[in-house]
Amino acid sequence: MARDSLWQRKDGSRKNAAARIRVYRIVNWTLLGLVVYFLLLPVISPAMDRLMPGVWGQCAYRNLTGRPCPLCGLTHAFQALARADLQSARGYHRLVLFFASFMAVELIFRIVLLQLAPDPKRSALFRFDLAAHGVLLLLYSLYLTFTLS
Repeated sequence: MARDSLWQRKDGSRKNAAARIRVYRIVNWTLLGLVVYFLLLPVISPAMDRLMPGVWGQCAYRNLTGRPCPLCGLTHAFQALARADLQSARGYHRLVLFFASFMAVELIFRIVLLQLAPDPKRSALFRFDLAAHGVLLLLYSLYLTFTLS
């Protein structure tokens, strides 16, 4: 029997399909929450810095290693983007435009995916979702390997 769905097992049964769909939806909600958090971080950060001075603005990675982490400067870069100061934004983090466009696309994509009920006709979309994030993670890992070494 041909496998026509991401949710269908190789033997043709759908025994664990409901569990896989539930996990996929949990992952989507989690990613949507993270995207919203990162997009709101430039707004939240100044208030949190006033509430917890000396704690909020500290980078744990930088405190442990003495080196900036791969995401250091992104909050300031997003704040500069919110002010439409592109030059300062790129000064804080050179990949800010990539991250900003990625977050915008990710926000739209997560909302659309959460509206669609998983079914065999859309399994290519869900496979694309998994593959695209795998490729992005690999590319970012390569970037980190060559810039932090």
